[in-house]
Amino acid sequence: MSKGVPRILQLETLNKVISKMPRPSNLFFTNMFRNVPYDSDTIRWVLEYGTAGMTPFVAPGAPSPAVGDEGMWSEGSAVAAYWKEKTFLDEVLLNNLREPLTASSYYTAERQIARKQMRLRNRCDRRKEWMMAKSLFDGQMTYRRQGGLTFTVNYGIPANNVQTLVGDDRWDIAGGPGATATPIRDIFDLKKDFVDQTGAQPTGAIVNSELLTILMFNQQFQTLLAKSNFGDGDLFS
Repeated sequence: MSKGVPRILQLETLNKVISKMPRPSNLFFTNMFRNVPYDSDTIRWVLEYGTAGMTPFVAPGAPSPAVGDEGMWSEGSAVAAYWKEKTFLDEVLLNNLREPLTASSYYTAERQIARKQMRLRNRCDRRKEWMMAKSLFDGQMTYRRQGGLTFTVNYGIPANNVQTLVGDDRWDIAGGPGATATPIRDIFDLKKDFVDQTGAQPTGAIVNSELLTILMFNQQFQTLLAKSNFGDGDLFS
């Protein structure tokens, strides 16, 4: 760092401030996954399919059969995505930091820099949240690489795991359900597919506020909720 640069603008100071800024608590997908350091910019992961099955019966004294996992997993990889941006510091702010006329001017400049850093940090956190959401809901993500090349990474979600309702089967058409829409049956069908493929019971579902509103005002759900409230049924069973 060159001589005369205010301490607050030195790289080590800026990095320390950024690292101590609290992360927003509403970053749902960021809080769902943990951070894993990687030694290179080529990221590799394992995709697992199906269930492990059960150990077979064998005759007493017979050798144990070998367990095969062919077709149960595959490997994916992608080059890491990079993102960055910068902010502008005008000469008035810099002058207040270098030769402050009053303590008030200096502190005002400090707060301006802190707000700019917080804005950059929040935008960075939202980009990370967006990437995680794309991996779950779309199964792929497109970004730019060196030289302006467009790169798409596909996370290998099986096509049968992505169901799209069309026509009158849609849960919301012009403010109401389609003539043949059956949201409760659709949800239980998805649950059954999940159990068949993984051998595990789902413990929850993720919906956005728009979908939640559609389901709340759906007559099928309202009937089920009313039965649950009066002890005739349980929505969560």
